[in-house]
Amino acid sequence: GVLQVSGIMSPVPVVGRGTLEPSFWLFQGAMLALVMGPIMFLVNRFVGLMREALVAERAAAERVAEADRERRRLERVLLEAGERERMAVGHQLHDGPCQQITAALLRCKVAENALAARGAGEEVAHLQAIAEMLDASAGEIHDLARGLSSPTLAPGALAAALADLVQRARDWGPVEIELGHDGLAQPEDPEVTSQLYRIAQEAVSNAVRHARAGRIRVELDRSDGDLRLLVRDDGVGMPPDAGLEGMGLRIMRYRAELMGGSLSIGPAPGGGTLVTCTLPLAARDPDRGGGA
Repeated sequence: GVLQVSGIMSPVPVVGRGTLEPSFWLFQGAMLALVMGPIMFLVNRFVGLMREALVAERAAAERVAEADRERRRLERVLLEAGERERMAVGHQLHDGPCQQITAALLRCKVAENALAARGAGEEVAHLQAIAEMLDASAGEIHDLARGLSSPTLAPGALAAALADLVQRARDWGPVEIELGHDGLAQPEDPEVTSQLYRIAQEAVSNAVRHARAGRIRVELDRSDGDLRLLVRDDGVGMPPDAGLEGMGLRIMRYRAELMGGSLSIGPAPGGGTLVTCTLPLAARDPDRGGGA
């Protein structure tokens, strides 16, 4: 046909009774090799490129995973450093300004008694007013120092620590606050106990100081193998720009992730805000739970 007319291919030689000459088969084999050679080269090159891409992708995934582990390690170090600084500031407030104000209050009492013995009623009234202000300041500094210095939480002591937090929160403002505990949720890991306490402390503080809540309920229970901490309030609710979380909310979320759990913050039924921390008790992620 066309190949014969163009001179590329000669007529097929026939040897008696339709038998093809050997040269024909040699020519066809040469043509097939000529065509298949580049195709096989391209296929082999494509396979090589795919293999290189897979190796590069695997190496990139390993680098990303290593970077994520390093980020988590650094975040953990920063969080622990922050905890140490917080406790140090709390101790300094308790041992420094708080003690000095208490000493000044005692000196006021001594001066008040001395002036009362002389019948200096007006001066006594001034000292009493000063003593009341000093007493209030000492109480505020003491509460601040106590809040900064988290209690030493032994395994199984979370419920008692939350009860103490609830009691102290009643002094922060005119708010009704209660604690619900099913008696089963008692984490034995001191780290879990400490992190859950800090999450509850931040959530209660936000409800009292920012959400203007009138009623708060803290719950600690177990459900389907999970430990749950819930803080519900009837305050003003989440602001429209709640997606732009502040430092406190980001730290709460990180504390939950550090334990291998999750944290959700959203509107509570009937209004207000509901903070829920869920922690699977079956197993903990070694990258998050064990150590740095």
